[in-house]
Amino acid sequence: DEQRKVQQAVGDDVQRRAEALRREAFLTLGGFLLAALIAIAAEMALVFASVRAIVRPLAALAAEADDVANHRLPEVIAAWQASDDAQPDPPAPVRTPRGASVEIAAVAGALDGVQTTAFELASAQALVRRNTTESMANLARRNQNLVRRQLGLISEFEREELDPKALSNLFELDHLATRMRRNAESLLVLVGSASPRRWAEPIALTDV
Repeated sequence: DEQRKVQQAVGDDVQRRAEALRREAFLTLGGFLLAALIAIAAEMALVFASVRAIVRPLAALAAEADDVANHRLPEVIAAWQASDDAQPDPPAPVRTPRGASVEIAAVAGALDGVQTTAFELASAQALVRRNTTESMANLARRNQNLVRRQLGLISEFEREELDPKALSNLFELDHLATRMRRNAESLLVLVGSASPRRWAEPIALTDV
């Protein structure tokens, strides 16, 4: 009986230890599961924060770049070509997206610099083209005035000349001067100037 009691006491002790170990293992497993759930939640929060901090600002910056390439710069170039004297306003600066990181802000600043450089280049080209056109128009008008005076003198010489050979030479000179005047008029047309010669009244058939 005593041996049986001792064995029963030992069995009870072993059973209590097993229960204690089982509870300890259950608590440890629960702690690990809780830690894993916390880690997964933290990872999801980090992913969501990364999406908000990177993807959205990048999408906004991509929209800004598309607007610069497809609308702002073409509109500025068209304004330069359409205006005669006034200088078009520069395009709106590229805005840094809200909540953007330092790197995305740097990219936005670089894109704004590219836009500013393109605007300055387009402005310089438009000014050069405008100055060249004005210079060519002034040169064509001066040549036109000189040729007009030359034709007037040749016409006077033709009316006073009686020698047929000299008169024939004057006619040839008149023809060459007329071609020079047409070249000056063509140059005015090329630079977009108004028609250099306009007749307000009908012309006699003999003059034609």
